[in-house]
Amino acid sequence: MSHLQSSTFGRVDYQADEPFRLIAGLAGFPGEEMFLPVQIPEQFPLLYLQSVLTPSLCFVALPVTSIDPDYELSTAEELAAIGLSADTQPGKNLLCLALVCFDENGGAAANLRAPVLVNTTTRVAVQAVRSDDRYPIRHPLGASKEESSC
Repeated sequence: MSHLQSSTFGRVDYQADEPFRLIAGLAGFPGEEMFLPVQIPEQFPLLYLQSVLTPSLCFVALPVTSIDPDYELSTAEELAAIGLSADTQPGKNLLCLALVCFDENGGAAANLRAPVLVNTTTRVAVQAVRSDDRYPIRHPLGASKEESSC
């Protein structure tokens, strides 16, 4: 059993096969490649992505299908990079997460344009930045679009 000291959660014990590796990191966070998913049952479907390297770095995420049940992936390249076929959609073998940001007024928005795709079997992940504008970078959660500006 391994552990890390999180600024958000304190000591977190985990199995060696629980973290996932973002093969190209996250945009704006060079060197951050290993993340431990932390789920608090009372906050389902929220999922926290705790950096294994940086105790103070933790992202809030939601499965894209909890925001948009009809969400469609656009890129075969990113799926291939994590070992999945081009027709794979979110489900058993693929976790597709939208990162959530918060604004100064307490509003929240999810980034549907650049989800994190996780191959749940191999624990390899990639941030799939869409080149189209089908989905917004800031999709408001529980508020009107005018209220969210994170």
